[in-house]
Amino acid sequence: MSSRAIISSLKWHLFAPMVAIGIALVVALVPTDAQWVSLALMASPVLVVAIWFLAQYPIAPYLIFPLSTFELIYLPVAGVNIRPHQIVALLAIVALLLKKKIPVPKSRVGWSCIAYLFVNGLSILYSYSRSDSIRLWLMFVVQVGTLYVLMQHLDKFNRVQKFIPFFLLSGFMITMVGFLQTLLVVGGILPPYRDNQMIPTGRPPGTFVEAAWLAAFSMFFLLIYIPLLYSRRFARYRPFLLTAWLLMFVVNLICMTRAAWLGLLVGILLQGALLLLLRPRGARGLLNLMAFRLGPILVLLSLLFILFMPDLLGRFINRFLDIGNTSESASSLRIDDFNDIMRLIHRRPWTGYGIGTLQAVMSDPMNNPRYRNFAAVGLNVYLTMWFDAGILGLVTGFIVTILIPGEILHNATLTSDPFYRDFLIALGVGILALVLTFQFSNGFPRGWYWAIAGISLSLSRLLSRSRSGV
Repeated sequence: MSSRAIISSLKWHLFAPMVAIGIALVVALVPTDAQWVSLALMASPVLVVAIWFLAQYPIAPYLIFPLSTFELIYLPVAGVNIRPHQIVALLAIVALLLKKKIPVPKSRVGWSCIAYLFVNGLSILYSYSRSDSIRLWLMFVVQVGTLYVLMQHLDKFNRVQKFIPFFLLSGFMITMVGFLQTLLVVGGILPPYRDNQMIPTGRPPGTFVEAAWLAAFSMFFLLIYIPLLYSRRFARYRPFLLTAWLLMFVVNLICMTRAAWLGLLVGILLQGALLLLLRPRGARGLLNLMAFRLGPILVLLSLLFILFMPDLLGRFINRFLDIGNTSESASSLRIDDFNDIMRLIHRRPWTGYGIGTLQAVMSDPMNNPRYRNFAAVGLNVYLTMWFDAGILGLVTGFIVTILIPGEILHNATLTSDPFYRDFLIALGVGILALVLTFQFSNGFPRGWYWAIAGISLSLSRLLSRSRSGV
């Protein structure tokens, strides 16, 4: 019997008590709901098979990444919404532990994530709402675990090469859900989505909870598709890639999210600047792409909008021009939110109020003079970190958000393969652009961000070792 065929008997003997302990925890957490107890007992054989399967075959990334975007699907358990990708990640962690792959940090990114979890874990001790803090902290533990699982499975060059096409195609297909939703609204099959005063069809959320997350997600893939559009390696696929890029660009536009538009613009400029420094030929390819391929097409589309849909074009222009307009409703609301949060932070700048307690703190009328629902508005990622765990929470969180794209961009300088260098630069810039959008809508806790971060880090570490022509 091959050791690669099945897990050894010793490991299964160790695993049996773990299953029993897990069932006991479910019984303890949900003592009044017999349905959950029965479900846990019935599902345990399925979980055992799933863990065995994940231990034998490196399919976890192919499940975790697309599932992380299906935010509308979740299972409420003991006051916590458990999402499909989190279940897969937890099962994959168990499978890795059975294979004696202990999650020991081996890089600055890993240690910074541990430091962030530790500091926020300490905030639970003095939390304004301990139950809320425990829930969000456990969610972050799972998100960091997702990062670990993806990096453990994408640890070989051939696996990375096979996964890249799936990653790119999945990003396009997930973005196209928003495009399909818009077509269904136009066809009268679905009612308009929220904020239909901005765009007649409303802002499509795709598979996400908010349209802002679909916009940020599509922005990331618009940036990482750019090297494929000018690389000679993909010349035969260029018409298809160009069509895919334009369709994702349309989805990004109809989301009417100015943070994503700003991130895309800054990302393209930063990508060009880094290419100019690290690979001037790539910079020329990007310039030619913008000047002679994408540029004329976008000008043509703008002319068609002017001729046939001038009102819609006017809405896009006004929405973009309102970026710096502090009297505009969304901007003024955010400014009010930032001011209120800063007022509270000044009371407890060193310790914060405990991770995940913003809604609980704002439920107190003394802390929320305007009686606003802060849980439903866009918040700055760094202000939220500061509010949650004080100065140390802000510092460790900032380090996490900077080290991830920093390592990717550093790895881009190590490879001698021209396309891989351009692609890794695009990945690093894409992560930085996501962080930029999080200044207006905090997507740092979202599972899809951590999935993208883990995949991007894995790709950068493996592709940076590639030589030219490999």
